[in-house]
Amino acid sequence: MDPLLTLHIGPSNTGKTRAGVIPQIQHAISNKTSFVALDCKGLLLPTVGNSLEKNGYTIITFDIHDATNSHVWNPLSMPYQLYQRDDQDQCYSVLDDLASDIFIDENDFWEQSAKDLFVGLCILLFNKATDISQINLRSIYDLALTGFQKFSKSNYVQEYLNYENNKYSILASSIQATIEAPSDTRQSILSVLYRSLRTFTANDTLTSILCGSSIEIDDVLGDRVALFLNYEDVNTGNAKILNVLIMQIFRKLISKRSQPDFAYPIYTFFLDDFLLLPKLAKLDNILLGHKNRNIGISLSINNVELLKKKYGNETTSVLLSNAEQINLFFDILKEYEKCFSNSDYRDALVHLDYSKMLTITLSGTQFTDIKPLLNDSIPQNFYKHYYQKPQAQPASYFEIDTYVKELKQNEYKERIAKLSGLKNEADSPSLDMLFELLKDFSG
Repeated sequence: MDPLLTLHIGPSNTGKTRAGVIPQIQHAISNKTSFVALDCKGLLLPTVGNSLEKNGYTIITFDIHDATNSHVWNPLSMPYQLYQRDDQDQCYSVLDDLASDIFIDENDFWEQSAKDLFVGLCILLFNKATDISQINLRSIYDLALTGFQKFSKSNYVQEYLNYENNKYSILASSIQATIEAPSDTRQSILSVLYRSLRTFTANDTLTSILCGSSIEIDDVLGDRVALFLNYEDVNTGNAKILNVLIMQIFRKLISKRSQPDFAYPIYTFFLDDFLLLPKLAKLDNILLGHKNRNIGISLSINNVELLKKKYGNETTSVLLSNAEQINLFFDILKEYEKCFSNSDYRDALVHLDYSKMLTITLSGTQFTDIKPLLNDSIPQNFYKHYYQKPQAQPASYFEIDTYVKELKQNEYKERIAKLSGLKNEADSPSLDMLFELLKDFSG
């Protein structure tokens, strides 16, 4: 049985990708296994693409580094579908996953307040958007930008909640804290929200691949499907969105694989250069739930100390303790000779037991068998061979100011209709009532 948790550990340029991850992917292809692979080097797909084609795979690329060569995926599609099915608990859980990967610092008051506000604005959008094209991160950004502008006696969001009479408890509780906060506090929360969302909304090309739906999570989990995630390794700010996609795939797998002890086909996450990604907020959930659902995980990291720094001692210990295979990579022989005095490797080795597999790879000695694979007629610009141009998305965003003004106008029409239908002078409105009505209308 193939290991379900593999670690490739070693410094840069020691062959973790070429001698570790790529052979694993080739093995998965030979077994017709579906998988998702991080490919920030742009090396994986060019190397295994021909094998994928020969074995009848559907190849999908989501490329935030070069968005013109990418399929299209909307991170709000999955929670919106759950909302439409009235599965509010699951909808909230997926939104919480999404927000946790955008607003990463769980110990920061401003980030957590912005996260709560984001979830509430998503529910508001799901409730009142008139078209699926309005369901996107840019709508959330615009909703926050416009929604807290002054209108009537408060702002557009508060007026909306007044009309809904707090009908949606998650919506009200998520937004109310920001509405009731002092002005300076509210502006600080909004600033954090704007800054975090601007990463995905400031670039029109990137925005365009986050609005469509050529990638559906159910399709990614189909038979013989390979999904490649490409990003720029020197500028990883927008790579948070890849964490969202990884978590949504995992959550969908968990929901589909709810029967205990059922022989599910393996599905594998190949997370090469894992530590270059921003912190995956719910990595612990993945580590706790993957084995009994036959979900494979392969991580490549530079060293254990960096893993500890990003994820903490407890998560690092769980990873090392549960790894079924650990592959250590060294650039020269003397590094191997002193490995037991090197904390990066010692921490990995002390967790080994006799049931685990351990391999040692020295660069310059193991790669002779890999070079023919890498030089096997790789087409130029191989990524461009597998992409779907982002479909032109009309500029369609939910406008809360227009919506609330329409609600106000309808209210005034009803009130005026009642006033005009009065039968006697005793029932006539007071001057104070008319004054308040006109004051409201003037905003």
